[in-house]
Amino acid sequence: MIIIINFLAIISLIVYIICLLTKPKYSIFLSVGMLICEFGLDKYINFSFINKFLILFAILICIFKYGMKKITRIPLVLLGILFCTNLIVMFSRETNTYSFTDFITAFSTLSIGFLIFYIKWNENDVIKGLKVLSYLSVINVAIGILMKGYLLSSDLRIVSGGILPHLVFYSSIGMYASAVLFEKFGKKKYRKLIIINLIITFLSQMRGGTIFALILFIQIIIPYIKKLKKKTVVYAVVLSPIVIFISYLMFGKMISRTLNIGADYGVGFLNTSSRFYVWGEMLKLSRGNRIFGLGIGYIKTLDEFFTDLGFISPHNEYIKFFVESGFIGLGVLLICFTIIFFIVYKNNCFVKSRKGMIRALIIGFVFFSFTDNTISAIEFWAPFTLCLSFLYEKTNITT
Repeated sequence: MIIIINFLAIISLIVYIICLLTKPKYSIFLSVGMLICEFGLDKYINFSFINKFLILFAILICIFKYGMKKITRIPLVLLGILFCTNLIVMFSRETNTYSFTDFITAFSTLSIGFLIFYIKWNENDVIKGLKVLSYLSVINVAIGILMKGYLLSSDLRIVSGGILPHLVFYSSIGMYASAVLFEKFGKKKYRKLIIINLIITFLSQMRGGTIFALILFIQIIIPYIKKLKKKTVVYAVVLSPIVIFISYLMFGKMISRTLNIGADYGVGFLNTSSRFYVWGEMLKLSRGNRIFGLGIGYIKTLDEFFTDLGFISPHNEYIKFFVESGFIGLGVLLICFTIIFFIVYKNNCFVKSRKGMIRALIIGFVFFSFTDNTISAIEFWAPFTLCLSFLYEKTNITT
């Protein structure tokens, strides 16, 4: 099966090139879609690395050909300033393990998200793009089944074509994109996709992603709860024990893992999977370098440091940016976030009546960034900013 999947990856690359020459915007959808799977081609070429620059190249082509959204350029200016200051930091700290390559690849990931937001879309692009986002998790699971030959593991976790933290983000964003399409067009297939993406999220048993998804889902269903008839409410109450039991099957192990008394590096009775301990150790690294930081991309060169801690990354974007780019970098990041989130919230043109959905998306992402690599991992960052870019687009979309 892995041969078939790798064959599909090669076909996708060929289609990417064709799209780039004919419809560059579709090449962005395709390259973002290719993030969902860990292809075996990585044994021969660094496919994930190449795909990141395929996205960046497609973005630049689109901006050159179609222009940029007519909104403030302050985030891009601040990003340019951050690049210059960190370039100086990088050259002052360049070692055998930390080099210009580490800096530029990490900064490219950050830049991709902001540049995606500025791409201009027409009404068909927005619809097609949201459809792509709504199906990402389903395709990921399908590829996982082909690769591993099962749907659920022995501990009832759903299979993934990549890693589960990525899958849970695709399913969360997919649920949100489906909800937006359902709000706009009212088609039942989008309602089904909301439920499918939610179930995939639950079966992943990933804590941060599940909370993110629940924040989104609660806001999605609030208007419909208000419209329920009394008879429906009675049915819901009667069926609630069944729902609670199913929820226990889905969340039981995740809850017991979270409330695991005596877990290593936990805080009291709370098992954070070593996060709080690692965050403290990360902050110690930044002593003496808290204005400009240690350099963007520096943390990923600390393999021995993380191995000793039994961890692979900080899993907290705020601490990561503080350590790597200091108060200046973290400040730039927060200002850029504030500007873009404010623009989308005030000017959301796709579903004008649902400001609450925008709030949920922003609050959920801000929270999720405390527990996972939502910006430094392109698998999180690109789909999220693509969704934001669609929501802002000022087009008169019709059915």
